Amino acid sequence: MIKLNTSLLLLVLLFSFGARTEDSNERLVVQIPDLSFCLNKKGHYYDSDECLKLIYGFNNDLNHYWGNSDDKKDAIILFHEMWENKFNEEIYTLPIVKLNLVYLLGQAKWFDYDVVPNDELRTYALLQLASQDLMTVSAAISALSIVGEAQDTDILREIVLTERKGVSEKSLSAIVMLLKHHNKVSPFMVELLPHIKRGSLRTIIKSYI
Repeated sequence: MIKLNTSLLLLVLLFSFGARTEDSNERLVVQIPDLSFCLNKKGHYYDSDECLKLIYGFNNDLNHYWGNSDDKKDAIILFHEMWENKFNEEIYTLPIVKLNLVYLLGQAKWFDYDVVPNDELRTYALLQLASQDLMTVSAAISALSIVGEAQDTDILREIVLTERKGVSEKSLSAIVMLLKHHNKVSPFMVELLPHIKRGSLRTIIKSYI
């Protein structure tokens, strides 16, 4: 049960991962939410605003912990333990949470401490792009912007072509991050522009040319 292991994670964070904020002596603590009341939904957590609030709140806590951690290696070790999920916590099986872990673990390479192979993280993100759930797709795009490769821009281009608000814009941002240099981004956008009809999306594309 998720609730039973909450105290365990709190102890781990307090004694092993005692990151502090720059302007406070308070230790950062990430608490596992109790999703037991959501279980009767048979995995359809996203149909409940209350469940979504808990899930996104947990992700935000992880991001806050990462952003304020003085020791990134300690934070990465914690995220790795969550990724492995040896205690079978329900929340770590949810795609939106796993994709946030992909996003965080993918940044480990910038600190020369990538404990999870990038290919493993990238493969998971690519698989979730095929989800029928728009929130999952959006999270997968964010994750792919960190762990993806230049060749993944072809898949992201297809999402842009749907012109769906939110995911199309996010895909454009991910494409820019993966291509990195203007001399690669600009030709990509020049080719893409004639295929786009939505005005606001065309404006964004033009800004990269």
